[in-house]
Amino acid sequence: MLDLEVAARGVVNTWEQGNLAQAVCSLDQALQDQDKWRLEQAGAIAQARELYGCETCVIDPLPLVAPSEVGTFVAAWLWVPNPR
Repeated sequence: MLDLEVAARGVVNTWEQGNLAQAVCSLDQALQDQDKWRLEQAGAIAQARELYGCETCVIDPLPLVAPSEVGTFVAAWLWVPNPR
């Protein structure tokens, strides 16, 4: 997940420095990785929805994922009410 943000910031940061093509290629690779991981981890995404999905924990249709050898992180949105 962090890889995608780092790649996007690389595009933004190199916009005026002339090496934009390299940064865009890195961003493209990060996006391709996410597409691949989402397919590979479809079961983990479904399990995350089953275990944690509710009114206060929403998982996007195509969430960011970060697989590892022992499990997968699946990005979710957590509702936090404004303080009173």
